[in-house]
Amino acid sequence: MFFDPGKFTVALTLQKLTESTDAYGDVGETWTDVGEGQPVYAYISYAQPGIGDETVKASRQTVWRDCTIYTWYRTDITAQRRFKYGDRIFNITSVQVYEQNNAYLIIRCREAA
Repeated sequence: MFFDPGKFTVALTLQKLTESTDAYGDVGETWTDVGEGQPVYAYISYAQPGIGDETVKASRQTVWRDCTIYTWYRTDITAQRRFKYGDRIFNITSVQVYEQNNAYLIIRCREAA
């Protein structure tokens, strides 16, 4: 597999889940940006149509798409985080290092529609 870094043109925001306690002691979860506003430049590749496009749960339909995101190697990208691109959310399901010199990451994601 060969990567063309020139295709890394999509500017994604990496986010992590943080817990906070309000004045009443209630714990809330929010997603906060990682990397001080520096985008993660990447390439997004979608699975073939019809493969993993949708699933039905408890009489309601949840639509999602599987995709693969390719980017430069970074240590702060983990399966406990997600990417945001405008209004779109990509939940990370797995992260794989490509090449022995840690040049690139192959990130499997599920995009909620």
